[in-house]
Order: sequence, then structure tokens, then C-alpha cells
Amino acid sequence: MPIEYEIRVTTAKDYQAGTDARVFIDMIGMNDQATGSIELGNNNGKDDFETGSTDTFYRYAKYIKKPIKAIKIKRLNGALYARWKLDKVVITVDGSAPYTFNFNIWIKAYEWVTSYEEDECRSGLSKCEQLCFNTNTGYRCGCRKGYKLDGKYICKDVDECSSGRHSCDLGVSSCINTLGSFICNCATGYKNTSKNTCQDVDECATSGHKCDLKTSTCVNKPGSYSCHCREGYGKTGADNNCRANQCSGYETLGMENGKISNQSITASSHYTQYPPWSARLRAGRDKSWYAQPHDPSPWIQVDLGKPTWLKGVATQGKRFTMFVKTYKLAYSSDKVTWLTYRGNEQTDKVTQCNILLFLERFSVECRK
Repeated sequence: MPIEYEIRVTTAKDYQAGTDARVFIDMIGMNDQATGSIELGNNNGKDDFETGSTDTFYRYAKYIKKPIKAIKIKRLNGALYARWKLDKVVITVDGSAPYTFNFNIWIKAYEWVTSYEEDECRSGLSKCEQLCFNTNTGYRCGCRKGYKLDGKYICKDVDECSSGRHSCDLGVSSCINTLGSFICNCATGYKNTSKNTCQDVDECATSGHKCDLKTSTCVNKPGSYSCHCREGYGKTGADNNCRANQCSGYETLGMENGKISNQSITASSHYTQYPPWSARLRAGRDKSWYAQPHDPSPWIQVDLGKPTWLKGVATQGKRFTMFVKTYKLAYSSDKVTWLTYRGNEQTDKVTQCNILLFLERFSVECRK
């Protein structure tokens, strides 16, 4: 589709530099697209191309992709003034900044003379690989951030990692060079929070740890975490597992001799004549604790008053049929959160009771 071009032609001020010859112009854009030959002249009785004058012409011609990098000028023979010295041509199109083409030469008849836009950067005529800066004497090349000139025109990547021009914290990350830049690769236990910034990952808060919270607590530390064994537990090796500490020797805690008071022994339910504190070892032939038959999950609880090592639990059968065959042992430090003893297994340990009349059964394990 044709588009309007504003073409301003300045004739030199030299003696008899003007001409009355017919003048033609051809404009060349990107990819060497050309408008084709366009005749200049107003044909309105006004003398064009007089010495020292600037003549403006408006012409519709083929659209060429900007920038306009070059123009060609040709003249025919004139009737009286065949010679013509052209100073410059300035072209504006589609609201662009003016394109300036300097000649300052005498134009021979019937020969196309070519001039290139004075701003090589704008016209795309420079040899710069990345950035071009126009100067009074030509142009100079530059490079984008992360590159440097290798010669006059070519840009070479800057290795920020080897040159120390990076911002990575090498204590928690490593520097990886990229074209024109770099990235900080966070170490294990850290994550990127913003460009090239690494922040510690709180494994304890994000469940990214392997601590068994029944036997240990998770403690975050820079880039990692550790499992601190709870009281009564210790590390078994280099892993994060905690095992109950073993102990030697034992003594009774007071369920048999009454050192543990009746008030410290409670139960989920009981018969009036068989209260919880009757569950003492060797309490007598008719002494024991019985839960109510409607109790779906009977339990008996003994408050030891302080954290205590347990070597084992002794049970004793009775003459009646209402005895406990199996039980699970649970423990708590606040009477709210209870942990069921598992021993070395991954499931709750079920202990067999003694169902034989009056005989005692003693489990030999030490736990706190």
C-alpha cells in the first residue's frame, strides 16, 4: 500500500550549483526493498533545485520497511543549467525521525548516485553485533550487560563466576555461568527466594525431616536439621533414629508396698468393691481391679510423679474369670498426649498377661 514520503532536497551554495534538469530518487529500506524511481519537481512554475535552496516534495510511493538505509539520485540533462551540486537529502515518513543523506558532490547526468544514511546505527549499516552508538565521525560498538567487546564489533560472554563478578553466597550456593549472566545454584537444604538469593529450608516446619516425633524432636539448623532424642532415648548410630536407653538393675516403684498412693491410681471404670488401687501386686486373694462390663476400652493409670525408668511390668492372675489377658503400655508427660510403647517394632506392642492363678509374670525391658 503506498505511503506518503516528505523529501527535502538541499542544493549546494557553490556558484551555479543549481539545475533545471529533471531529478529522480529511489529509496531503499530493510532487506533491500526499494520504492522504485520517483520524479521530483513541483511542476507549478516554481524553479526547483536553485543554488543554496531547499525544496520540499511530498510523494506517495511503495511502502518499504524502515529504516531507510540508502537513497539513489539521478538527473537528466538540463536545458540551460546541466550541472548540479547536491548538498543533502532529508526524508521523513510515517512520523519517523528524519533520515539524513549527505552528498556534497556534483551529480553527473544519467548516473545513479548512492548515499547512505549518516546514522549507521539507525540504518542498520554498522557491523556491531549487539549495541551501536552513533558518533560525529561514524559509530562505535558496545555490548549488553554480561558481555564485553572482543575486538571492534564482536561481543564475548563475561564469565562472572571465574572473574568474581557474581553475587552468589558461596557458603550456601555455587555459581553457574550462563550467556550474559549467571545463576546461583542453592546447596541442599536451601531454596531460591529471589534472583540469586538462597534461604535456608526449615525441614522441621515443612515436614521435610525424618525424625520420629514420638522419640525425638526436630531441630532446624542452616542447610539441614537434627533429631534430638527425647528424655530416655539415645542415638543408635549415624542415622536420625532414637532408641530407648537400656538400664541395669531395678527396684519396685511402690504399687506393691503402697509407696504409690491410692490417689495416684485411676481407671476408666470399676466396681465399687474393686477400685483401681486394688490392682496392687499381692494385694490379697480377693483384692483386684475390675472394669465395668460396659466399658469398651478399659484402662488403668498410675501417676509416678516424675519421669521414671521402667525395667518391666509384673502382672498376677486371680481366681476369678474376669482377668486381663493382654494389655498395651502407654506413657505421657502431660496426661494429654499419650504414646503407646512399641519396643523395637513399628507397631504398638501387645503384652501377654499372666492368667495363671496367683503366679506373677514379669516383662524384662527397660524404658523410661
